[in-house]
Amino acid sequence: LARKLCFKYLSFIDIMKKQNGYYLFGSAKMGLDTHKSDLDVKIIPSKANKISNRQQCIELLTVIKNEFLQLNLLEYTFKQNDNRNHDQNNNNNHIIIDMEDFKNDIDDNDVKLMELQNKIHTSNKMIDSMIIRISSIEIADGVIPRSILLFEVKLESKRSVVMEFNISMDITVSIDTIGVEQMRDKHLANWVNKYCKYNEDKRIHKFLFCVKLWAQHFKINESTSSTINGYGWIHIALFLLTNNYKQMIDNDDNNKEYESMYPDIDIPKDITTAKLFILFIVMLHKWICFDDTKESNLEKIIRPGINIISGQWIDNIKQYALFVLDPFCQSGHLPDNLAKCVRNRRGIPLMINAIKSSVQQLQFGADEAIKQNNDAIPKHIEFFNGKNRSLKSKQDKSKDADELKEQKEDDSTKDYVSWKQLQNLNLNIPKRKWVQHSSITKDDKIITICQFNCLAQELTGGHSERTTFRTDKKYLTWNYRSKRILYEILQYKPDIICLCEVDAIYFKNFYYPNLSKSSFKYDGVYLNKNNPNKHKTSSNKRSRSPKDGCAIFWNSTKFSCHDKYECILGKPKKAYHIALAVRLTYKIKNNLSSQFDVWATHLKAGRNNKAEEWRLSQVNTLLYYMKKFSNKVPILFCGDLNAHFQPLINDQGDIVDAKVYPAILNGKVKSKYNNNKNDKQGKKRDNYVLKFQSVWNNDARNTFSTWAGWSDRDVKCCLDYVMIGKWQRDDKLKNDDEDKMFKVRQILDVWDEQEVQKFDCKLPNKIYPSDHILIGAKIAIKTDSV
Repeated sequence: LARKLCFKYLSFIDIMKKQNGYYLFGSAKMGLDTHKSDLDVKIIPSKANKISNRQQCIELLTVIKNEFLQLNLLEYTFKQNDNRNHDQNNNNNHIIIDMEDFKNDIDDNDVKLMELQNKIHTSNKMIDSMIIRISSIEIADGVIPRSILLFEVKLESKRSVVMEFNISMDITVSIDTIGVEQMRDKHLANWVNKYCKYNEDKRIHKFLFCVKLWAQHFKINESTSSTINGYGWIHIALFLLTNNYKQMIDNDDNNKEYESMYPDIDIPKDITTAKLFILFIVMLHKWICFDDTKESNLEKIIRPGINIISGQWIDNIKQYALFVLDPFCQSGHLPDNLAKCVRNRRGIPLMINAIKSSVQQLQFGADEAIKQNNDAIPKHIEFFNGKNRSLKSKQDKSKDADELKEQKEDDSTKDYVSWKQLQNLNLNIPKRKWVQHSSITKDDKIITICQFNCLAQELTGGHSERTTFRTDKKYLTWNYRSKRILYEILQYKPDIICLCEVDAIYFKNFYYPNLSKSSFKYDGVYLNKNNPNKHKTSSNKRSRSPKDGCAIFWNSTKFSCHDKYECILGKPKKAYHIALAVRLTYKIKNNLSSQFDVWATHLKAGRNNKAEEWRLSQVNTLLYYMKKFSNKVPILFCGDLNAHFQPLINDQGDIVDAKVYPAILNGKVKSKYNNNKNDKQGKKRDNYVLKFQSVWNNDARNTFSTWAGWSDRDVKCCLDYVMIGKWQRDDKLKNDDEDKMFKVRQILDVWDEQEVQKFDCKLPNKIYPSDHILIGAKIAIKTDSV
């Protein structure tokens, strides 16, 4: 609503009130603007006010800026009959809009303003009005002259300000000389309105919005990255509709006011928004990725063009990397590339990665659906099932050959293993006790969180003495270890599980199937370690391609997941290590928590000062991304930091300083590898510091989480951690204990050292499947009654 009001703000300045003077359009006009981008607006002059050069653009933007500064305040009232007295009412610069003035401009897809009158509550305070003020405005004389506005929005009750936020608007002026282009978005907006507003078919609007969010998620919607802009993606999505559902008969003359050069379409009632999106991904894969073509040639292929109006594939006249016919080009002229895409082809690999990643997710979902109910799968999803995997190229299939061979050897891991079956196996893994940390009250809502480095199967082989375990090789096979890993996890009944060194193939075939079918009905996400080869030319690729990563699981009966975040801890062309986060809400019976984030990571290994400095730089990057994503949302942080909490002496006799652990606790990093850019960006954001409390270990208890028995040495130290993140202002004291969302009640005891010493090989051994032990804590979470 605030974004639409900011768009409407333009109509109040004098220059825009002139009849047949200027026309405004943009994604906000069609309700297709998203919160993840600036509010883009384009001004198209009429023929009488034709603008033909940059200087005229700047002059018009200057006039708009001056008029904006005079019209400084806009208020939108939520109450229809608001008799309050406003001191500003006598000021001509103050405009009040009530619901009746504005509701005709609101699409059906927006909030129903009449319902907002009595339903908007924040912190138990009724919101009476929305005040919009221009915070700043400047003109940027770049390649395309533009005016950049920053609106300050306040939601107010009668007594106080309830919420504040900012909205950025980017205004450009068109220098089009072709008459039909002056109405381009009017045609598109009217076409969308015809089907979404008057025909009440909301599938189209949702589908187009979904495509925009998808492109933004994979960052393939910016001209700076040589990909397709939002306007181009919308038209590619429209091509799917006209190609599949274009009506072959002429419509009557109803709704003449909403006529458009776009054709009429007729989408069957059984086609959902989800099905449209799946068809869109299928079309992109066939158009861009080419099933039977080697990946190295994909950038050079001349692909067919798209004609949105006819819904037909056409010849790529200009041999662009991707060609979309501009439906608004002057007749007789060669069509321009509407997608504004990759004429130098640099953006093609980015789009291929986005499409293939989407396809893999759909394949995984289809496989799971097939296992549960084969008859219930729509035929659109059958495209992705195991029998029709035509999407993978020959090169992709050859890359997966080793994984498929290993999967075939350990085919038993596909079978579901129940907790009762695990108990009957007599695995002899000791169950450790929970140690009291603070007293549990009767009102506590306890959640159990665990961190476990499972030991990736790929790392059990060993290529030298320093990478080979002393234990018998038969205890390192996946078939032997897998059930023990699952038993160790489930015996503590965790609500949240953070895992690292999870093999990608076993996440799909073992971890997810078994955990999702357990009595806790876990849901989960996975992120493989970064492969720098993907970001390099073929002549500069390294041989190593990591096949393991991090995973987070949560009890789906207790938690709702709202968002996911992934990041690489360093430059994509060099870094392997990653971090993964999910945003959860605890909800059970009548108790509801605020949202909180769970982060998982695995930092670089190595017991020397150089490796510690490297890890410190990774922590710096991680803290930056935590501030960017979590942004004052409470955090539970788990991971294998590969760093001890105290200085230690390595097997070469060198003292390795403890830098990573204190840096995380204090939220401040000092490293020669620091990325100063990240530091500056973090400081601009706010003056909050993110500090952590280590939950599981301290100097007296739980002093080790790994006791690895390598061929040439033993490594005993604490590398795994469970932490609670606390946001704190630099200029304020620590928050009172009563305000904490999380309070530690119990921690899982460390494994008895004497029990480990019974095995000459230490860890892993005959009964325990990893060189790290599972660690955990029981935490009381603050909830509110609903």
